[in-house]
Amino acid sequence: MKKKFFLIGALVAMSMSAMFVACSKNDQNTASDGCDCTINDGYGPTREHFSKGDMAQMGATSCAELTGVLRGMYVSHDQSASISCQ
Repeated sequence: MKKKFFLIGALVAMSMSAMFVACSKNDQNTASDGCDCTINDGYGPTREHFSKGDMAQMGATSCAELTGVLRGMYVSHDQSASISCQ
């Protein structure tokens, strides 16, 4: 019975510590001041900065979402492009 209490206590302590470590305010998936994107659409690579306001207008909250939105824009115009946002 004592072993069971120690095991449960240890599992609770490990899960609480994992929860606090996993949720960081400095998460790289969210863009604090926008994203810098490199777009290569066949005319050579161009680098463009999108502010948080620009991203909000496009419906993106992270750089990964912005990449998907931009790719969708090119596909809707039957164009192909290599897009990378950070």
